[in-house]
Amino acid sequence: MNIKQLLLLLLITFSSITSAAEKIGGYGIGYNARLVFQKADAQKTASAVMLKTGDDLLPSQQENSKLSPLLVPAIKSNGWCDPLANPNKTTTEQTECYGWSAFSQWFLIDLSKLKAQKVSNVWVQISVKRFDDADDDTTDDDLVPALTVWRGQQVQGKFGDWYPNQFQGFDTKGLPLASGFKPFWGWTLTPLSNNADSLSWQTASTATDKTTATITQKIALKGGDKDYLTVAVGGNSQQSETPHNVNFKLLVKISATKPTTDISEPCLINCTPKPTPLPGSFDGCGCSVGNSCWHPQMHHCMDIPACDLPEYKGQCLCPPIVVPPCPN
Repeated sequence: MNIKQLLLLLLITFSSITSAAEKIGGYGIGYNARLVFQKADAQKTASAVMLKTGDDLLPSQQENSKLSPLLVPAIKSNGWCDPLANPNKTTTEQTECYGWSAFSQWFLIDLSKLKAQKVSNVWVQISVKRFDDADDDTTDDDLVPALTVWRGQQVQGKFGDWYPNQFQGFDTKGLPLASGFKPFWGWTLTPLSNNADSLSWQTASTATDKTTATITQKIALKGGDKDYLTVAVGGNSQQSETPHNVNFKLLVKISATKPTTDISEPCLINCTPKPTPLPGSFDGCGCSVGNSCWHPQMHHCMDIPACDLPEYKGQCLCPPIVVPPCPN
């Protein structure tokens, strides 16, 4: 094999590696975005995927063939927990709060490709964080984050007004209770940990700084459409009388081994892409060369097709690809 053949082989190999999951907007009923993971995303060098209020996403082709961007909206400060959302009875007891479906944001974590890529188990970390968007309005920067994670995807029927944020209405085996609770409209969803406990939901309301809520779970992959996770993200301010919009940041990371640290954000504001040897390697901002480029105003990697849209033309920073010269 000569040097040209070797370089071609490396180009084909590296071009299939991404630094973070594919992000697609507007997928299914109620989902703000779908995060599609590949085997390469479980590598130690792979970045987490990050979404935050104000980000633009490519919509799924099923919903909009024009590929115009969609905006990640804010959530409500009481979206995850409000006694008034309880569908079973009127109560003011905070322990009986439910989530508001429309005041939360819903995300689909797609692990369906991993089983075919010879992955049987994967660790998933999901964090929701308070996010300061650095504008003059500080009233939307006080999120108390919370999240609930189910196994499965709900793309049938119609979303109800409420959801069981702590799996109210499920028994200790994660099965729906026969009576005493209104049935959950997400009939295809089951608790992530299969025992309806706090391994599948978290809130920052009991933490000292109240800024981060994280779930870490090992997922046994079953293949195909069984390998989806549904995530509801909302606020837990416990002040239902004064709900307001709040910004949030969602980070998701998969790994082959149990993570021992919190999720690292893929890249922050003061980031400068660097020239790299071949497509498929990373440019210093966590972007996969040849697949995505750094967008300094949005502070995240943007897929090259999105960079080429008229509204983003010339805004992305794509470092030059430097191919090593052939030896004499």
